[in-house]
Amino acid sequence: MDQTSVFDFVLRKNADLVSFALGLPNPDLFPVAELTAAVDAVFKSPGDVYQYANPLEELREHIVRLMAMRGVTCAPEQIVLTNGAQHGIDMAVRLLCGSGRPIVLEEITYTGALSAVLAGDTPVHTVGTSGSLARAVAGLVGAGVRPGAMYVMPEGHNPLGVSLPGPERRALAELAREHAFTLIEDDAYGFLQYDDEPRPALRSLEDRWVFYVGSFSKVISPGLRVGWIVVPDALVDQALVVKEASTLEVATPGQHIVARLLDGWDLAAHIGVLRREYALRRDVMRRCLEEVLPAGTPFSRPDSGMFFWVELPEGVDTGELLKVAASEYGVSFVPGDLYLSGPVQAKRNYLRLSFSCVSPAEIEAGTERLGRLLRDRGIA
Repeated sequence: MDQTSVFDFVLRKNADLVSFALGLPNPDLFPVAELTAAVDAVFKSPGDVYQYANPLEELREHIVRLMAMRGVTCAPEQIVLTNGAQHGIDMAVRLLCGSGRPIVLEEITYTGALSAVLAGDTPVHTVGTSGSLARAVAGLVGAGVRPGAMYVMPEGHNPLGVSLPGPERRALAELAREHAFTLIEDDAYGFLQYDDEPRPALRSLEDRWVFYVGSFSKVISPGLRVGWIVVPDALVDQALVVKEASTLEVATPGQHIVARLLDGWDLAAHIGVLRREYALRRDVMRRCLEEVLPAGTPFSRPDSGMFFWVELPEGVDTGELLKVAASEYGVSFVPGDLYLSGPVQAKRNYLRLSFSCVSPAEIEAGTERLGRLLRDRGIA
């Protein structure tokens, strides 16, 4: 099932549809009053807000302090502002994988990373998603592959709903350092950790060979389209050239609005609210899936991010199942084949469920419908 067909099913207007499909932050948790005040303040004294402008230094200084919350020490000069995380991923691929150097992807990975890679002619090598990721990459390098980069989402993996343990992160950082390839760390969900003391970013372990991609989309609002990359010192000038070629600069109003918001607002306290609210929804979905899925069905137990990954029995086509689910049972999800590459690309029995944009009551209703659909279809 292609992406256009999926969106047709998950975006259609239906008041009774419970959507576990799109991984959107919950609009009920946006800081609307604080954003409104920031917008009013910015446009009352517009200054350069309507004009082309250099990156807002005040915003970059805020990001330096924000990065410290992820265990990362950096300077404002290393921060390049982007139009969200997707722009940062695209810049990283263009910057690091020229001259035919390949990129390493997991067999199951974020569709935005796949799109950024497949838009060009970068050679791709895939590694499996089960077992040790570092060991799989070491096997590739040992077989003679010399990557320019590897895309990795250590925290709240989209779509797998897993996070890399500390030893795996250290092993990946050591591999990158030893074999001179850059890890593109997508940390879009890094602030959304729920159970234990938050794990620091991969870049906290290695600053020369980690290209960090961050965004305000999941912690403030995606509509602002403000993100950033933390670039190794040796690549800053090249990153600025790539950015100018693609977008000149991040929209000036968005930069000013985020900077003004962060001037007098406790973002750390807001992140605490997000963690609490998303953890509640995560816990409800985990309990409900344990109740409604056929016994023994593998599914992830996320401790960060927004997603559950479910593996139904071989032979089930979740793209076809979605059509029935949305039209007859009032529940939607994303078929897993959209995230697949390499040897697993032909598999059709995975699905991704997002818990972020639904209430606990909707989660209970939607998972009940999903369970009924599976029982009616004889899937066990």
